Amino acid sequence: MKMPSPSTRRWIYNVANAGLLITVGYGVFTGEQAALWGLLVNAVLGMAAANTPGHIETLNVEEN
Repeated sequence: MKMPSPSTRRWIYNVANAGLLITVGYGVFTGEQAALWGLLVNAVLGMAAANTPGHIETLNVEEN
């Protein structure tokens, strides 16, 4: 299986964390269960938030 691109991993990571927050809010998971699932997601995606470049590009501004 090929690893998704860094931007795709970052997107999956963000969606998974948002989903975990929603499940805790609706009482599907407890905070402890969500923390464990979050650790699993982070391990599978290779710590996407820390190890992928951000989506903000630097701008090159020419001085006159």
